[in-house]
This record gives sequence, C-alpha cells and structure tokens, in this order.
Amino acid sequence: MAMYIPFFANTNSAYVPAILVLFLVVLSIIIFAAYYLTLLPPVHVFFEKFGDIATSIIYIALGLYVLIDAGTISHLISLI
Repeated sequence: MAMYIPFFANTNSAYVPAILVLFLVVLSIIIFAAYYLTLLPPVHVFFEKFGDIATSIIYIALGLYVLIDAGTISHLISLI
C-alpha cells in the first residue's frame, strides 16, 4: 500500500479508473496462472512438503531486502 499512495497522489484522476482496471486484469491473470500452476503434480507435491518453509524464507528475504534498500541497516550500524 505504501508504494501505491504516492503513485496515485501524483496521477491525474482521469487515469485512475484505467489504472485500476489494468491492475485488476493483471492481478486476475496472475492468480489464475498461480492456481493452474499448483495443479501440476510436481509443484503440488513441492508446496505440500516445503510450502511453510518456502513462505518463511521468502518473507524473511523480502524483509531483509526492504531493510537494506531503505538504508535502515546502514543507519542502525552508523548509530553503533
């Protein structure tokens, strides 16, 4: 949400409906593709076995990326 607020604040209001429709179309395509991908037996078995671990690793990696990209880690190190 934090990345969309500045985007929409600087966008002409005439473009907002088109942007929202495009967003919903792309999101729908991604959701259906992900659903049909999980119907493949090897993918289904992988996520049954390792889904919880994979989710944890992805969230931790994403959090670290955000902290590093925002400069939070270097700021905390400079305070020491």
